[in-house]
Amino acid sequence: MNWRGHVAGLWRWMRLVRRHGRPELVCYFDGGIGDQLLCSAVARELQARRPRLLWFFTTVPELFDHNSDFGAVLAPDWWLMPWLKLTGTRVRRLSYQDYSAAEERDVPLQEPLIAALCRRAGITGKVVLRPWLPAIAAPPSGRRERPRVAVQSSCLSGRYPIANKQWPVDRMQAVVEALADDCELLQIGAPADPPLRGALDRRGEPLLATAGLLAGCDLFIGLVGFTMHLARAAECPAVIVYGGREPPELTGYSCNVNLADRPPCSPCWLYSRCDFERRCLTAITPEAVVAAARRRLAEPPARPLPADEFLISAA
Repeated sequence: MNWRGHVAGLWRWMRLVRRHGRPELVCYFDGGIGDQLLCSAVARELQARRPRLLWFFTTVPELFDHNSDFGAVLAPDWWLMPWLKLTGTRVRRLSYQDYSAAEERDVPLQEPLIAALCRRAGITGKVVLRPWLPAIAAPPSGRRERPRVAVQSSCLSGRYPIANKQWPVDRMQAVVEALADDCELLQIGAPADPPLRGALDRRGEPLLATAGLLAGCDLFIGLVGFTMHLARAAECPAVIVYGGREPPELTGYSCNVNLADRPPCSPCWLYSRCDFERRCLTAITPEAVVAAARRRLAEPPARPLPADEFLISAA
């Protein structure tokens, strides 16, 4: 037994309690950045039902800066766990979906993603299906000559890359070229994402800086994943290429334009394997994405964007 680690954990526990107060609940999600951002929805729903002191373990604390739903936002520290439990603090590992390693697929969701996440946190009743991100810069004021559109070329830089979410990069390049004369385009995402010619390169920006860019954009065009959730938290309307891996009504937001294709094999929930050459993705053409973008830019939704709701039963 590593007594030194346990003693160090006790010392950190005592110091954190003196600083933040003793928590009633400690939560964490051992997943990607988007998964952790979605936990802001859980915290908001927990506090709406009964205020409590909530600690959250996360690898991206900047996303929760000044979020009053959390009493403390901390880097994961597993040596604290024994002392949390010994002192009667509830520790909850958050999740929303199980994974079948044998089939290399997620077990299909039966309710919206955020609702499933809230249910596993013990929440029932009506919940709002959106993440929250209070600490972002206000969007710039004033009219622009051309609408500002953020684009994303890849979703494969995350902790759990899913090839069956990736729309061909050359198709996103075609979207950029089609919109270049009418829109001010900027590319956001990870530094390793393939560059898009004709878009101002803002890849690799800090997460909150990217959220600020999205808050100042008229539209985001991208793929299923973290940046889609970040755009929703930043109140930026979006056109999202879904394909057929998962149904957008379960994982997306109805305020977006979600472009899906539903062949007989859909939804498959597979990560990388596909026996049909990802036809559900290639069925979505650049022309369809450009048309959706132009429609949304011509009729921009009011901000804040309308939020979906879902009733979680007690059963």
